[in-house]
Order: sequence, then structure tokens, then C-alpha cells
Amino acid sequence: MSATPKMSIYESTFAQSDKTDAILVVEGKKLHVNKSLLSCHSTYFKTMFNSAPGSSEFQIDNVSLEEFATLLSQFQLNPIKPTRRNVENVLKLADRFALPAAKRYVELYLMTSYEFNFGFDETIRIAKEHELYCLLERTICWEPPKFIEFIYSGHFKTLPDKVQAKILHSCLDRYK
Repeated sequence: MSATPKMSIYESTFAQSDKTDAILVVEGKKLHVNKSLLSCHSTYFKTMFNSAPGSSEFQIDNVSLEEFATLLSQFQLNPIKPTRRNVENVLKLADRFALPAAKRYVELYLMTSYEFNFGFDETIRIAKEHELYCLLERTICWEPPKFIEFIYSGHFKTLPDKVQAKILHSCLDRYK
């Protein structure tokens, strides 16, 4: 008799329960989810679930199980933390699946975890690319020489006016 293979953390995080009413199939693995919860947080999922009201199983293609489960787990009691290796792909998935709240949680991980010490330039690139303006503000304002350098760079001028004003205000408050 063969032993039952152990479920990965990604599968066990999305095990069937009395709170789940749909299945998302990713890389052949079943993630049990709550339609209402995902629909509240994502227009993508709301549209998907409403377009097939009688269906309970939905195929999700072109995603990694690890990254997709990490993204969706941000709404659970014990979320799977993004890693340095997958954080950018998790952010891309947050955009693809219209999950701004999950994106904010990931931004907070980036701001508070030592694991994500990418260095100034890389952090600025990630923050700009994924529109993580709180991360951008925090990164710029922490280092006065970098703040001045960034203000005079072409990068600063590409930010929305509202974000430029917020960064300037925050940094000036910090250094007065």
C-alpha cells in the first residue's frame, strides 16, 4: 500500500472547508476558495464567477502554483509570505487578477522585512514599476543623499504629481 503524498503548504492553505464554494485549478492542483471573498476583492474574479454561475471549478492558466497561492493567501488568517525570489511575480499577479488589497499587503512586507533588502536602486525600480508609492516614499526619505539625487533624476519627474508632492512633503517633514 502506498502512502498518501503530503500536501504542500500551498494546497493545505486552500484545503476544502465549509467556507469554500469554488475550486481554482492551478498546475493540476485544486485550491478551494470562497467566491464571495474573492469577488469582493477582485473585479477579475467577480466577472469570472458571474460568467459561469453554475460552475464551481475554474482553470487558472499561465501562473505558478506557489506564486498564485501566495497572492490569494494574503486574505487569509495565516498568509504565505512572499519571498525575495517570487515577490515581483506576486505583484504582477496582483495586477493581472485585479487584487489591489493583496498588492498593498505585499508592499507592507517589502517595507518591513529585512529579507527584502534589495538596495536603493532596485527598491526604487520595484516601487515605480508596480506603483508602490508608500514603499517609494519610505525608501527615498530614508537616505538624504539619495533623496536629493532622486529628486534631480529623471525618474522623479515621471511620477504622478500627487505622488511627487507626497514624497516631497514627507521627506521635508523628516529633515526639518
